[in-house]
Amino acid sequence: MKDTWNPDLYKNNHSFVYDYGKDLLALLDPKDGEVILDLGCGTGELTFEISKKTRFITGIDASEKMLSKAKKSYPDIEFLNIDALSMDYRNKFDKVFSNAVFHWIFEQEKFLKNIYNSLKPGGKLIFEMGGKDNTAVIMLNLKKALIKRGFNKNAEKQVMFFPSVGEYSALLEKTGFTVRYALYFDRDTVLNGKDGLKNFINMFHNSYFDDIDENLRNEIIQEVENNVKPVLYKDGVWYADYKRLRIIAEKII
Repeated sequence: MKDTWNPDLYKNNHSFVYDYGKDLLALLDPKDGEVILDLGCGTGELTFEISKKTRFITGIDASEKMLSKAKKSYPDIEFLNIDALSMDYRNKFDKVFSNAVFHWIFEQEKFLKNIYNSLKPGGKLIFEMGGKDNTAVIMLNLKKALIKRGFNKNAEKQVMFFPSVGEYSALLEKTGFTVRYALYFDRDTVLNGKDGLKNFINMFHNSYFDDIDENLRNEIIQEVENNVKPVLYKDGVWYADYKRLRIIAEKII
């Protein structure tokens, strides 16, 4: 799989991803001695926060670029270049933690089975992901702008998976988990600077622009900005229309 992540753009302009994730750590409630996996750790900020509570923390990510940044920032933490779809841990972790990762995965049954297998009996999975209609305003207008210019195949791409509470709870239960907590909520999210929306699209929706040159790409993004500005630009600040899903699930046996 091509590694399209830009760790500098991520860390400099999209720190809200892990800043909001710090709130999720309260649900994780890491304790001294617990063995914890940070799945999709990115540049390692939340892994570092967990390491303050337990030294038995491992961060994994499929992006070598993101991990390189993490290893430089936090050299005392174990970071491994492992794709969650190919990880093969067995009864190793007390808890698996993940922030803003699950919506990138399409092979959900295999993905969840790998996580289930990695947990000890009684182990817990704690995560946040994009929920149903996450960034719907941005996505609708981006796809309209692509179709308007004849890029129908680009617009039809399914880049992320945003389920409802019921849909994802059913997947977890099918895997063998018991859902202990589920919350779906709105969270309009500030995007940094005057180019906040442009940077957001370039960071998280880059794959929609395959085979589109830079000038046309900028034209499309400008059109999206113009169309969503009445809704997502407030008091000189860009926002993303986030809908989030938080879940705690337990492996009973």
